Amino acid sequence: MNIIDIIKEEIENMSGFVQLQRCQAGNVNDVWDFNVVNGQNGEGIYAFFADDKPMKDYYCKNGENIHSFKIEKKYIKNLSKLNLDYWDVKKYIYNNPQYKAFIFKHVGHGIPSSKEVLITDPNIIILDNSNIINEDYNHTNYLRWKRQNVTIRGIQEMGKENNGMASFGQGLYTAALGNKELAKKYGKVYFVVGAIPKHPKIVNTWNDAEIFIQKVVMFYGKGIGINNYFDAKRDFDTKTNVKDEMIKLGYDGLVIRGREMVNYTPDDNIIRYFNNENELMNYYEYVVT
Repeated sequence: MNIIDIIKEEIENMSGFVQLQRCQAGNVNDVWDFNVVNGQNGEGIYAFFADDKPMKDYYCKNGENIHSFKIEKKYIKNLSKLNLDYWDVKKYIYNNPQYKAFIFKHVGHGIPSSKEVLITDPNIIILDNSNIINEDYNHTNYLRWKRQNVTIRGIQEMGKENNGMASFGQGLYTAALGNKELAKKYGKVYFVVGAIPKHPKIVNTWNDAEIFIQKVVMFYGKGIGINNYFDAKRDFDTKTNVKDEMIKLGYDGLVIRGREMVNYTPDDNIIRYFNNENELMNYYEYVVT
């Protein structure tokens, strides 16, 4: 039986999961440690099927570490039999958001002709070094909970505030799960539970957020009889602030979809920080569920 037949049998017979591997230098403590690259079939995390020795030998030839993990079969779409170019693939991925991993025929001079998997959403990855042992654990439920309750934050030193600009008022700033590049600018990236405001003003872009804050200033100005923005801003900056005025309007935070957010009234008794995905998954299993 050749490697392609083995892969096919593995996909068909595994109970809901596909076992994958990736060669990469260094440790991988959570899924966000995997390198994202813009390869021949698009941007994401590239992996190969477990026990595919030619692929392992090729990608680990410089002594890289081998990292094993699994993903649920329902997220996978096999595109290896279709003759799609780079832009066809991007269009397919965009139009089929229910799939998060795609199988392709690996092509290139001197490269094994095996199949590879492009993973576009790291959240579907379950690391093999996870300590989860509860048979009632449901990864789909975990991912749903994670999307609704978890953000990320870059911190230079735990317990000290970052020196970043509080563009939208004083509060606890965190980034969306998919915006690790922003969080990394401020230090080591942690998962954060409890930082999402309950009643925020939600906007789509940074520009929308700036426009809304300008409206808050104008609303303040009209309340004291000032209709000119610059005059209102001058009085605003000396007598009040964004946080206090947002709270008066009934907002406990501001969220820029997919980018970042600020919580004006964070509760230190609720907020929890986690070093990596394993710690977060254990918290979900033993505390949340």
